[in-house]
Amino acid sequence: MSDPAYGILDSDQPGEARGRAGSASNDHAESLPGAQGSPAGARLVLTLTSRNPTLQAVPASYAAARSFPHPHGFAALALGMLILPAPAWSAAWTRDPGEIYAKASAAWLDASEMYDEEGVVGPIQDSLLYRDPAYRELWASLYVEVGVHRAITLVAGIPVKLARQEATGRTGVPDLEGETFGLGAMRLGFRVPLHRGSWRASLEPEWILPLYGDPDRVEDPLLGTGFMDLGTAVSLGTGLSSLSGYAQGTVGYRIRGGSIPEEAYWDVEVGSEPWPRLMVRVRYDGLSSRGQLTDVPAGGTPAPGLGGQDHHRIAPSVALGTGGGSELSLTWRRVVDGRSTLRSSEWELAFAFLGLVRDGADRAED
Repeated sequence: MSDPAYGILDSDQPGEARGRAGSASNDHAESLPGAQGSPAGARLVLTLTSRNPTLQAVPASYAAARSFPHPHGFAALALGMLILPAPAWSAAWTRDPGEIYAKASAAWLDASEMYDEEGVVGPIQDSLLYRDPAYRELWASLYVEVGVHRAITLVAGIPVKLARQEATGRTGVPDLEGETFGLGAMRLGFRVPLHRGSWRASLEPEWILPLYGDPDRVEDPLLGTGFMDLGTAVSLGTGLSSLSGYAQGTVGYRIRGGSIPEEAYWDVEVGSEPWPRLMVRVRYDGLSSRGQLTDVPAGGTPAPGLGGQDHHRIAPSVALGTGGGSELSLTWRRVVDGRSTLRSSEWELAFAFLGLVRDGADRAED
């Protein structure tokens, strides 16, 4: 599942916090144009400028099977996506017209245990058949928010993922080994404000479109369900002057495609800036399926995003403002409880940017 909702807060006046949303998750930067023009007489200059000196707060919120790519190739791909703007899911704050928020991230997920349908911790694979089971994901993602109107912010995100599972077979049982590489599910949505003032509220419908196919082998992990999903969420947020930060929360409901159970999801996040340019955030998110939980088949793994799962997850993070409206952040996520889901740990490194795109005439007036 996708994680994580990120947002941005900046103080326009003492004691007043103004938010700019950006995400759960689960959930996940490109070179930014400086200026470009057309022939004389019809010249339009687009400039990208920072709205604040630092990205002060980013609140928050998971392909047809292919042979395993060379590690250096995937590392280059992940690095390439880290130098583009990228993901952060939306929250209570909307964007001004012409404002862009972008976040790029790369993450590593690892699990050897899972919570079964009763919430009891055990190995991913049947311990009578396999030993040393492991499931891992390496992914990079790109997420962008664009303010097109004071009342509308467009959001989009797309990940590319490598998933691998393995286990050593006991006597008479062959080893289990499979991997899948490809695009994940594209997320499209828009955010509209419900309330402005000392506290903010917004509504965000979303559409999740799968861009992958089924693996060729049963041993290869699934990258998703293969069905489209529809959801909507309401977020509330406010600035906390006593912490030099913010607090926000989200509740939502998602209709899953096919026979996948519908699910409710929620998150709470608090951020603080204890020192200039340093932001500390703590996030909790949960998900609850409203029907039959996943019955994991032999050799299968309840990978994130497959549906029919419950989870509770914590995610502390630290971020450093790097100037020019950008920040670099490191996040650790841990599933601390759940049912039919992995007991996973995840590390994410992300680069985020907030700026404005405006024409030359507007720039000249500033």
